[in-house]
Amino acid sequence: MATPIYSLICISITPEGLLPDNFSLPRESEEDGISWAAGAMDGVSLYHTAPYALTDDQRELMERAVTAAAAEDFITADALFLELAKQVRAISFAGELQSYVMDHSDRLDAEHMFQTAVNLVTKSAYTECVKTGLALLVLFGGVEEEVKDAVRRLALYEEFTFFALMNMCDWDNASEEIFSVAKKVTGWGRIHAVDMLEPETDEIRHWLLTEGSVNKVMASYSSLTCWEKSGAESLLFSVPTYEEYEGISFIIEGMLDEGPIPGISKLKDPEKVLLRFLEISENYSLSADDYDAILNVKNWVSSGEEPLTSVSYECDRLLSSPECAAAINRAVKEGKGLVLAKELGIPLFDELLECLRNDFGHYYFQCRYLMENDDYVEDTLNVFRDNLPLSEMTGEPLEGMCLGAEFEDYDRLQFIIQELDARPMTGADIIETGIGSRVTRNRYRAAEVLKSWVTRTRKPLSLISFRLHTAVAEAAKKEINEDIRKMFELLLKGRTSFDE
Repeated sequence: MATPIYSLICISITPEGLLPDNFSLPRESEEDGISWAAGAMDGVSLYHTAPYALTDDQRELMERAVTAAAAEDFITADALFLELAKQVRAISFAGELQSYVMDHSDRLDAEHMFQTAVNLVTKSAYTECVKTGLALLVLFGGVEEEVKDAVRRLALYEEFTFFALMNMCDWDNASEEIFSVAKKVTGWGRIHAVDMLEPETDEIRHWLLTEGSVNKVMASYSSLTCWEKSGAESLLFSVPTYEEYEGISFIIEGMLDEGPIPGISKLKDPEKVLLRFLEISENYSLSADDYDAILNVKNWVSSGEEPLTSVSYECDRLLSSPECAAAINRAVKEGKGLVLAKELGIPLFDELLECLRNDFGHYYFQCRYLMENDDYVEDTLNVFRDNLPLSEMTGEPLEGMCLGAEFEDYDRLQFIIQELDARPMTGADIIETGIGSRVTRNRYRAAEVLKSWVTRTRKPLSLISFRLHTAVAEAAKKEINEDIRKMFELLLKGRTSFDE
C-alpha cells in the first residue's frame, strides 16, 4: 500500500516549520512530457484557461462518489473519487463538487461527508484526491484543531496551498493563518496567498510591499495586488524609507510586465506614478538593481503607444548620471548588472571574464555576454575547458532528465554549447563532447549547433569536419532519443537545409 501523501509531508517538515527546498512528491504523471513545478498546472489553469465543464459521465461518477460517501461506504467513495481524479484535475471540478453537496445537503449525511473529506486529506496517496478532500473540507468551516493542523501542513506544499488557503479563509483569524503560510511558500502558493490575504495589520501591509510579489514564478502575477493592498501609492507620495522605495520599485517592475495579467494599465494615472517614482529616486544611493528598474520604466515607455516624453526624459537623466555609471561598475565587478551595462554601453567584458575565472560555478551562465564579443570567445571557451571534465562526460546515453548535483557539469556544458550556433567550427572540441554526452539535453543542443553550422556554411558536415562527422556516426549507433537520432541521420546524409 502506498504511503499517504500527508504522512510524507509530515515527516519532511523541518524544525523551522518548512518543507525543504528540494522536497517534491513522486510524479504520478507528466503532462505532454513536461514536468511541472508544484502548483504550476493549477496556477496556469486558474489564470489562463476557461473553466472546465465535466462530461456527463464524469458528473455521474462524481455523484456516485458523493452518494457512497454519504452512505458511509468510504472504500467505494475513495475508489470513485480516485477514478474521477485520474480523469480530471480537482481544480476543474472542485466548485461543481461543492455546489452539488450543498444543493443536496438535505439528503447527504454531513458527518459521513466530513469523514470522507478527512480520509482523502490524510490517507490518500494520490495528489488530486488530497485536493478533492480539501475542497470538500471547505464546506465544514468549524473544524477541530487537529484537522486544521493537517490543513496547515499540507499548505506548505505548493501543489496543495490553494486548496488549503480556501479552507483558512473561513477560519477565525483567517488573515493571520494565510499570512503564516504566505511567508513559508515561494512559488504558486505565495501567489495564491497574496491574492487571498487581507491587509489587516501594518506588518502584513509592509510584507506585501517588500516581499509579497517576490516569488519563483513571476512577480507580475502579484504586483498589482501588492500595490493595492500595501498602500504603495500613498507611500510613494510621502517620504518612503529606502526599504519601502525598493519594495515600490520591485512592484512597479512587476506591473510593467503585463504578459501574465494586467498591471500598470489598471492604475488611475500611471504617468503620475512613474514620474513620482523617478523624482524620489534621487533621494537614495541607488544600486544597479535600482537603476535596472529605471531602465525597465524607460523600455516600457518606449514600447507604448503614448510617448510619455516627461517620463522618458527623467529616465535618461538618471541613467546617464555619474552615480549610475559608478553603481554599474561596482556591480559588473561582481558579475551583476550585465543587462544594464550592455544597454548603456558600459564596458563589462574584462570584469566579467575575471569573475568567470575566479568563480566558474557561480558565473558560468553569464558566458553569453562574453561570447557576443569576438575578442573574448577563445578566453571564455578556455575557462570552460579548464573547469569541465570534458573527457569524462561522454559515454553510454542515460535515460531521463538527469537532474541534481551530480549532473551540474552537464548543465554548464549546455550553456556554452548553445552559444556556438553562429560560430562554425569554434569550440569544435566542446561540440564533440556534447555529441557524445551521456545526457540527452547536451546531445540535442550539440546536434542543433551542427545543423546551424552546415546551414550557415552550406557545406555538409563531412566537409566541415571529418572528426565531427565520425563522432556523429558513432553517437548515432547508440542514440536512444528518436529526435536526436533523426538529426544525426540527416547530418550524416549531408543535409545542409532543415526547413521541412
